[in-house]
Amino acid sequence: MRRAAQVMTVSMPPQFPGDPQQPMPGSPNSHPQGQPRFGATPAGGSPSWASSPYPAQGSPYPASANPAGPYGDGQFRPVGGPGGHPEPPRKKRTWIWIVVGCGVLLLIGLLGLGGCVALVASSGSSDDGVRAGDPVTTATAVEDAEAEEAVEEDAAEEDTSEPASAPEVGTSRDNPAQPVTDAIAIETSGGTMSVTLGNVTWDANSAIAEANMFNEEAPEGQVYITVPVTVQYTGPESITPWIELHISYVAEDGRSYDEASVVLEGDFMDVGDLYDGGTAEGTMAFLIPEEAVGSGTFSVEGFLTSGTYFVAAV
Repeated sequence: MRRAAQVMTVSMPPQFPGDPQQPMPGSPNSHPQGQPRFGATPAGGSPSWASSPYPAQGSPYPASANPAGPYGDGQFRPVGGPGGHPEPPRKKRTWIWIVVGCGVLLLIGLLGLGGCVALVASSGSSDDGVRAGDPVTTATAVEDAEAEEAVEEDAAEEDTSEPASAPEVGTSRDNPAQPVTDAIAIETSGGTMSVTLGNVTWDANSAIAEANMFNEEAPEGQVYITVPVTVQYTGPESITPWIELHISYVAEDGRSYDEASVVLEGDFMDVGDLYDGGTAEGTMAFLIPEEAVGSGTFSVEGFLTSGTYFVAAV
């Protein structure tokens, strides 16, 4: 009994005047070891720690914003965790999903708006300025239309224009000048030289042999031909006909033959200088193949002047 009283004396805290009455061991609100049960209201209606003589010590956890306790019944209960310590509040991540969802909706809206703008732009107009609904003309259609217009213009010009004149007489082998009747005018350095050819002697072998004993006979298969040439000069100066004039025989196959080196009676090389109004006549000889007889032309050219004229060999 005495020991129990000592134990009680040791276990009970000292009592001071004005302190609330502490529960006795064995009471409903007592702790098994003589301390008040956690959450029990001592006599007097206030927790025993409200007027504790010991200085208050700060709690390592922030005070609850709910004065009625975290459970709403005015009771404070220990939360789970090792040693009865409260668990830290879990972080709410709902705002992250809200932001992600808003971003996705914004991206979809921008894509839809861009597609609408592109559709309107492509349907309303194109790069070449063609508006929707306007007729489109391709480059091929334009070229075809221009070609048709050109053909029509050419046809109209052909209908209204005069027929194209034939090449001037004496300017080509197909349209040669005629001997005796057609004179060819050739410009010289100081005037004009008018040339007229006569009819051809297609076999002049005997005449060549009689003209000079030193003339060579025509080789086998060839023949001498001769043609008279008349020249008239008009101008302030003078000309030497055999220098100012060059004549060749052109066979039907296109081969040409120059003047033969023989002596003739009335040779063209014997014609002297001609002055204004002067006229002279001489004979030229040519050695040609027998198969070229009767089917060629004579080409006539002036010395140091451009242009070639043709006279039929008849």
